[in-house]
Amino acid sequence: MCIPEDVEDLPSQYKEAWENSINKLNAGASGRFFADMERVWKEMLICFFLAMIYSIMFMWMMATFPTLIAYVAIVFMELIFFGGAGFLFYSSTKDNISHDARTANLASAGVLILFGLIFNCAMWCWWTSLKVAIAIVDATADFFLATKRLVFVSLGMFVVQLAWGAICFSAVICVAANQQVDPKLDSESLQGKEVTWDKQSLTFIGLITFGFLWIQIYLKNQTIFCAMASASTYYFNSNAEKEGSAEVVKALMWGNFVHCGSIAFGSLIMALVTMLNIAAD
Repeated sequence: MCIPEDVEDLPSQYKEAWENSINKLNAGASGRFFADMERVWKEMLICFFLAMIYSIMFMWMMATFPTLIAYVAIVFMELIFFGGAGFLFYSSTKDNISHDARTANLASAGVLILFGLIFNCAMWCWWTSLKVAIAIVDATADFFLATKRLVFVSLGMFVVQLAWGAICFSAVICVAANQQVDPKLDSESLQGKEVTWDKQSLTFIGLITFGFLWIQIYLKNQTIFCAMASASTYYFNSNAEKEGSAEVVKALMWGNFVHCGSIAFGSLIMALVTMLNIAAD
């Protein structure tokens, strides 16, 4: 059997059919998606690693300068409210502005001043709570900065989610390949097909879809549980004399062996609710 090594080696009618099929694939939403992914995969990897670096830098800043960042945010909000109001008042004094625009500027400035006063009143009433919140953010940043290995847990779960998605997608393709496929004689590309689905296959695809959703939610909840359990061990291993460390491996063991059933049952409920929302929409 002679198999052509290049599209150019195909007979003219098959070459035209191949080009028509590729054009139709690229014209569709799925084809454009994969084409875009092929063009920008390097940029996506760069953005992914930069996001990790920026996240670590942000956690370091939150652990080192939490109070300064909070005060900068407060000053920024004050500038938005009162600086914006001052700019609108100044704009309303210009001679080349219409009456409607001047009225709108004055009304907007009044609203900004009102929001600014409410903001400052809230700051005055809950200043102690704000300081407690800053301390909580500081402690949280200290935990994540000292437990950077949690990033690898998230990455590992992400890889497992991708693998599970590939398995489910392959299963759907296998089910579709076992259906009755008839050629579509009026197809312009000579590659058109009509697939006749039976009820058992549709039911199986529905089960695959539900299983995919259930396991994805389960893996997500496992990641959340690992972070929560690691934070608990970090807290209870610390005292006034020393700062403890998080036991990430123990958290993974708890999540995958001790509390696996509870997490799976909760994920099942979430998957059922999600399926009902999809059906309702």
